[in-house]
Amino acid sequence: MLKASLLLTNNEVEKAQKLVKPIWKRLEKIDNFSLIEIRLVCNILFYFPLDVIEKFVPRLLTMIDKYNALDKSLNPLKLALLINTATIFMQHNSTITTSSLNAAIIIAKEINRFDLLASAYYLQGVNTNDYSLITKAKNILLTIDKEAILLQFEKEYFPDLR
Repeated sequence: MLKASLLLTNNEVEKAQKLVKPIWKRLEKIDNFSLIEIRLVCNILFYFPLDVIEKFVPRLLTMIDKYNALDKSLNPLKLALLINTATIFMQHNSTITTSSLNAAIIIAKEINRFDLLASAYYLQGVNTNDYSLITKAKNILLTIDKEAILLQFEKEYFPDLR
């Protein structure tokens, strides 16, 4: 995983995918993951093609929910997975993006993760062209002193305004 992550920082996506492919081949056959396997899959899932991600994320969310029924400590992981999934599908599937972000907004509010709530609002605003959501996200990020997150979003989604 660490080697694959290092390769990604150098934009060597194909090499990274080759490194994690054996891990994925083993894990995709398992019906119920341990917590360690859930965390591992959350880290490697985004190295794969969209069709694999689209097929597997609902299954992964179901597994997280099974553990969450006993211990809510996985809510931040689920929240991050939903936001990351939305980000990946932003250009390709508005329905997945919208549903992932709606679920993320609910969880972020429940666990008081205002940085991730703002992220979900911002992405939902970009996805739906709803500038009131982007403004809401900006206000939250400025209020909680997370300007760096805001700058990253603006750089990513509105580079011409900078």
